[in-house]
Amino acid sequence: MAGKQPSLWWGCLVSELGAVGAGKPGWLDDAALVAAMGRDLVAIARQRSLVVTPWSGAHSSAPRASGFSIDSIPAATGADPSYRITALEWLFWEGWSVLAVGTSLGILCFYSEIGDLLIKQSFNVGSICNLHVRCNQNKRDTAEELSVAFQSSIARIDALDLQSQLRRRLLEVARNSTLERQLIAAESTKLSYQVWSVKSSGSSICVDAAITGVLPPALFEQQSRERYFCAVTIGSDSTLAAFRLSEDRRKSLTELLFNKVVPATVSRITSFAKAFRRNSEPVQEARPAEVKAQEFSRASLITALKDSPRKGESLALSPTCSLAAVTDSLGRVLLVDVHALVVVRLWKGYRDAHCKFLEAPLNGSSGLQHRSSCVKEDFSLCLAIHAPRRAVVEVWQLRNGPRLSVIHCSESCRLLQPPSQFWSSDRNDHEEESYSPKLVFLLKGDSGLLSLINPFMDQ
Repeated sequence: MAGKQPSLWWGCLVSELGAVGAGKPGWLDDAALVAAMGRDLVAIARQRSLVVTPWSGAHSSAPRASGFSIDSIPAATGADPSYRITALEWLFWEGWSVLAVGTSLGILCFYSEIGDLLIKQSFNVGSICNLHVRCNQNKRDTAEELSVAFQSSIARIDALDLQSQLRRRLLEVARNSTLERQLIAAESTKLSYQVWSVKSSGSSICVDAAITGVLPPALFEQQSRERYFCAVTIGSDSTLAAFRLSEDRRKSLTELLFNKVVPATVSRITSFAKAFRRNSEPVQEARPAEVKAQEFSRASLITALKDSPRKGESLALSPTCSLAAVTDSLGRVLLVDVHALVVVRLWKGYRDAHCKFLEAPLNGSSGLQHRSSCVKEDFSLCLAIHAPRRAVVEVWQLRNGPRLSVIHCSESCRLLQPPSQFWSSDRNDHEEESYSPKLVFLLKGDSGLLSLINPFMDQ
């Protein structure tokens, strides 16, 4: 690719990152480290420490917040002391944003840009594997949500309900500034959600999962207002599995078991335990106090790709959620058509790889200039594959295009991508907005520099 510069220096992180391991060789390659990029801030967490730092550079605007740091995410009384932060994701609305923090206890916390705790809630038992945002720009009639992936289930939080609750909490925090009141109010605020069991087999463990869109009703099924969602999962048993999620709980066998069989069994076991332990001290539970047995909605398996000993390791979704990139334990990268549920392209020799979809402007600009006149046709969908064992980032044009560029990087680097913006409930339905492409940045651990990846950029 002579004459092309595949990356552009964008800025650098300005805060001290020693609490999350910065300064050590290969600190960004630590499996326990998670990171998420916002418009003005970058969040990095390791174990229980969280650092949110702004970045500065030629393309940066004045940040609305100076960042914050948290030594330990609040947990329930009696919780496992070895818990850690397992997932980070920024949630964007017009003019404001919130950081979602998932933990190994199944607790999901929402923080403002200045570090105020807004909501703290447990949605299911078990560790949170990842968080995914699905947005539909200029499509108000389509559902948007935050997907919370667990080891055996997936939860969905509607974006409109999330927006109203977070906005109300921001106003409350402005009036009540004490930390004790914030924690009490954060724990008392409850978000409505739905949860489905997405285990493809009895022994499978889900590594990541995401809701990719709304499905039409099945053939010969009675038409109704009920919505069906499509969810894709990766895990130890299936490299890729797809599920059909229903909002209806009435025909759920899992719900019947939880409502009838499980309570009776637990009651009987508890009575026997009390008889034998009447004089013993009560045992403290490591389970958060607010977690209860969840009622699962109906989820039916559509298809599964099982190829032992291959295991799915990471999942990335395209901006429209029509394509998915899956990396497996055999060093392969699978490009999957989510609608047809077939593998359309395969790359080999990429062990421990991570992928991000990006939309690169064909005219070679940085992707942010003249955004008022941008349309989707001005951008080309590409896939960035970070191969840490090769110390390179390769950019491929989709679906069947060539490799556009190779970026040589240090051993310690991470691909970051700001999520899309939710459709605001108070936005005018007739308001037209330009297309916002999905961008991917490369964070270098040895220098803290951020670079925009664009294979079509002029030198």
